[in-house]
Amino acid sequence: MKFKKKVIKMLLALVLTVSFSNYSFAEQYRLACKIGAFDLKDTSFADKARLLNKVMDFDVDTEIGMIYSKDLRASTDEVIIHGLWPDAELTGTFGKQEIAWNNELLMSEDPWRQYRYTSFVEKKLKNQRKDERTLHVTIQSYIKRPVLGQIKTPKFLKEKKHEEMVEKLNKGEITQEEFDKFEAEQNKPPKMETVKEDTFKFKFTCIKTPLI
Repeated sequence: MKFKKKVIKMLLALVLTVSFSNYSFAEQYRLACKIGAFDLKDTSFADKARLLNKVMDFDVDTEIGMIYSKDLRASTDEVIIHGLWPDAELTGTFGKQEIAWNNELLMSEDPWRQYRYTSFVEKKLKNQRKDERTLHVTIQSYIKRPVLGQIKTPKFLKEKKHEEMVEKLNKGEITQEEFDKFEAEQNKPPKMETVKEDTFKFKFTCIKTPLI
């Protein structure tokens, strides 16, 4: 019994340590992260030129566990870099992370493309000023494509089969229900799968300013 009580106390201590190690006290502050010339690794020259010296603004509230960006409201290009539409919940942190969050952004529906973001702000480094931080953003792009191995019937064969079924319907050889079932089967879209396409990893220098 003594052993069990000791284990319970140890577990409670561990839970409390994990819970409060993430955000030991509530803060409300703004992060201003400027996009530098060498920050957008592996992107096109056009993207680098368009986003150079743009500033991503974030409002952070660790009390409610949220991060918000006004970039969407301002209709700016920076939103594609961080994907906040317009906010996300802060997640648990570990190691060198000060705050962290995950979010998704649907870039287009046809063709379907989605960006999934994993982001965190690193704790202040020894060589940084008191108000300096580093933002890390990992973007994984996903697309939908037909499942491999599906057999696609050539268009001319589909048209020929359609004509045959229309003729059978007119002759009374098949019912309307059977014809409708055939049509539905013929027009059924191919099975799709979601696959990862590209991965981008960025980091930016930010300035942290208290809001209160």
